[in-house]
Amino acid sequence: MLDIELSQDPNALLDFLTEENFKYLPEHKDNLIYAYIFRFVKHNTTLGYVWLYELEKYQDNFVTHMCVAQQYQGRVLTRHTVNKFYQMSYQLGAVALLTDEIDADHIKLYERIGWSNQNDQTVAIQLPYQWRK
Repeated sequence: MLDIELSQDPNALLDFLTEENFKYLPEHKDNLIYAYIFRFVKHNTTLGYVWLYELEKYQDNFVTHMCVAQQYQGRVLTRHTVNKFYQMSYQLGAVALLTDEIDADHIKLYERIGWSNQNDQTVAIQLPYQWRK
């Protein structure tokens, strides 16, 4: 079954991002040790990751990043994985999730799972939240 789990393995995330040629890797590689890390998994195979950094200026607000292996894109954001991610993030103390600047296609993806467009380059969501597809 497809699932999402708290990982806390920055080395595995770094290896995955390297394998996937994640274009923002230089900005993240030294900071992954500070992230809350979640792994999309199916039959013990890693399909992708979501990781969060808490904002210093705004406690309980977390910047969210995601990378899914190319062959699994479009298949990991199910109602189960999304709602479990929201619940686990809230349990870690997040009351708001937001993104850095992202492109229009990614904005549409996040809006599909309940996030709100903030300024045509970022999206955010208030927690707790349940996505009802």
